[in-house]
Amino acid sequence: MTKASRVFSAASMAVLLLAMSAAAVMAISTHRFSAATRRGPLADAGSFDTSDLPLVELPARHRSGMLAVLVSGDGGWRAIDQNVSAGLNARGISVVGLVAPTYFARRRTPDEASNALARIISHYTRFWHTRRVIVVGYSRGAGVLPFMITRLPPALRRNIQEIALLGLERTIDFHFSARELLFDAPAELEIPVRGEIEKLRGSRILCFYGVHESDSLCRELAPPLATGVAEPGSHHFSGDYDQLARTIWRTAMDN
Repeated sequence: MTKASRVFSAASMAVLLLAMSAAAVMAISTHRFSAATRRGPLADAGSFDTSDLPLVELPARHRSGMLAVLVSGDGGWRAIDQNVSAGLNARGISVVGLVAPTYFARRRTPDEASNALARIISHYTRFWHTRRVIVVGYSRGAGVLPFMITRLPPALRRNIQEIALLGLERTIDFHFSARELLFDAPAELEIPVRGEIEKLRGSRILCFYGVHESDSLCRELAPPLATGVAEPGSHHFSGDYDQLARTIWRTAMDN
């Protein structure tokens, strides 16, 4: 590749990243309530205040009394997150999304990320009058979720009916880097995920992977630890996102 071609490719990638970031911001702006609506009963003490978090709020029109918290992948709030959420909404499940590239734009600790999840669950179970909780993660979101859940207070963990991990990889970093996304560069700090999932033994865990996704950790997990769910395609599941939502919903209803 010539020097001019390399410069053009780098510039093209930069433009792509800016476009993706703008799309994510637009998605958040479209669905997000004002910060005032995300302050719970103890907001003055900081306990349930989620106004510092990059959240997408999607209350179901006909609510079933169930809440889903969805942690996105590195692309932000994009097609898979939007459509899985729409599928859950259509089945009466309200959704709160945590936009991963925004939240993990600075390095977080597992304890810090778990505190964010605790505040989200604490606030929205009260604000939307729900008791049962599903937690869903896609890609980076799937990798960080086990660490976030294992550090929750026992009372909050008992509210979680189902854990759905989509496109789970073997290692995770609690920091989003645009360099990783654009140049397929290795993460700065790769933490093995399998050991943290072992700590969730006894929980209802669904692990979705594409049949062409050879490097997914889901392939190595089996009952009673987790139930692997093979779907068409690879990391994006051939775009059949409503099928993912349907499976998540059916499993939650069976619990």
